Amino acid sequence: MLPVNAHTQHIQCAFCDESLTAGTQHMFVDTPYASCADHRCVMLARQIHLVANGMPQTQLAFKIQHCHQQRVNQIRADAERKAIRAHQYTRTQAALAEAYPQTQIDDAAVIDLPSGPAQPTKISVARISAYQQHLKKIIATAIDANSEDDFPNDNEYSAPPRRQEMDDLLSGDNRLREVSDACCSYCKGGCCVIGKDHAYLVPITIFRYLHDHPDETPQALLQRYLDLRPEVVMADSCINHTPEGCALPRELRSEICNGYYCDSLKTWHNHAKSIDKKNNGEEPNNTWVYIAQWSYHNWNQTSHDDHQVIATDRIQLH
Repeated sequence: MLPVNAHTQHIQCAFCDESLTAGTQHMFVDTPYASCADHRCVMLARQIHLVANGMPQTQLAFKIQHCHQQRVNQIRADAERKAIRAHQYTRTQAALAEAYPQTQIDDAAVIDLPSGPAQPTKISVARISAYQQHLKKIIATAIDANSEDDFPNDNEYSAPPRRQEMDDLLSGDNRLREVSDACCSYCKGGCCVIGKDHAYLVPITIFRYLHDHPDETPQALLQRYLDLRPEVVMADSCINHTPEGCALPRELRSEICNGYYCDSLKTWHNHAKSIDKKNNGEEPNNTWVYIAQWSYHNWNQTSHDDHQVIATDRIQLH
């Protein structure tokens, strides 16, 4: 039976409860898993559609209800994150107004930065062992593969074009490179914390490196990674995250690491490019970028709203 709103008698999306009227786009409207046009609801509807044929009604109803609850939880989490971001926006504005009281600051020129871990620690024997086992496993998988098609199409698999696009963007604009480097220096690895004992390294990382370096043996590569492993790392972060930065050279890092910038910085990249278009490629004189650095790291910024702005600064574009 189709989900029906008792008040309006309109068919509803089975996942987010949005009304499906003649004026809205929707899919599978003649099924119990009718979906609105939101890509997340469509994805759930397609998942059910693939297995619905021949499925008992009670089992189908249970699966629809499970997906509905999944989507409701997602909507609730999105709303909570939006509220926290709004609260953080107010705090950012207050902190910058206090630091630069005579300045009218354009919202688009503000970059909210996370913070990397501040406490260095000696690496444990358990972490060293876990990292070594991970390296052996991914190297073994890499040398068993015949081509890149043997690996899953995940973020690392699809990262090279995005990394190259970012490299081209930064190499073509000194201001973007200057601001990006400065922001990463302020942050000190807020995006590195979930690298843990795998350092974002996966089999396809190794496969690509060995393909590009045919004279290097897998055994030599393993030893090179182990030789580069630091003795002192930042607490609760990637095993290669040191007080001075990443212990690995760029050629040994994952494509994800080499091409990653946080959302706030990428938003500013887009702002800077839009200014270029408006000014025929010339940045107005005395233009500043304002930085508000927060107590959160890159992956927990919307988990709760008790984070604080811990530092402010500004960079003049040249």
